Amino acid sequence: MHIIRHTLRMLGLAAAALLAGCGTDPIDINTYAPVIDIYQYDTDQYNADLGQCRELGIRAQAIYEERRQREEDAAFTSAVVGGLIGAAIGNRLDDYDDSGTTIGAIYGTLIGAEVGSEGIDHDREFARFGPTAIVDRCMADRGYSILSRGGFGGG
Repeated sequence: MHIIRHTLRMLGLAAAALLAGCGTDPIDINTYAPVIDIYQYDTDQYNADLGQCRELGIRAQAIYEERRQREEDAAFTSAVVGGLIGAAIGNRLDDYDDSGTTIGAIYGTLIGAEVGSEGIDHDREFARFGPTAIVDRCMADRGYSILSRGGFGGG
């Protein structure tokens, strides 16, 4: 039984490490600005628009992070449940002498992690560019000509 607990603990840590690697360091939305030739625009209006667009980005980021955390939690839970089920099946198939328990736990964890990670949407525009893409689109919709690559800013 000690082997099972140790194996599941190690698998859980490995799954957590894999899931933690899915995140990225976001750009500070509070200071982000797309590259815009502001000499063509009224500076006060530009600053007001940029502040409002940043607020939209901040709200969207909070919603995204909450959703992303739920998806990652579900993937981790799926990996743990898969490991437990795999360990139980492996233990039963080897007539309870623990030789198949570890292999079953490993396969179960990998399958559970794969199934659970399918719920993580890596294709969303927000996942690729973050709240900066929202700021860029907001500023463009307000008539500003953005010179930087979408979502990357620097101005």
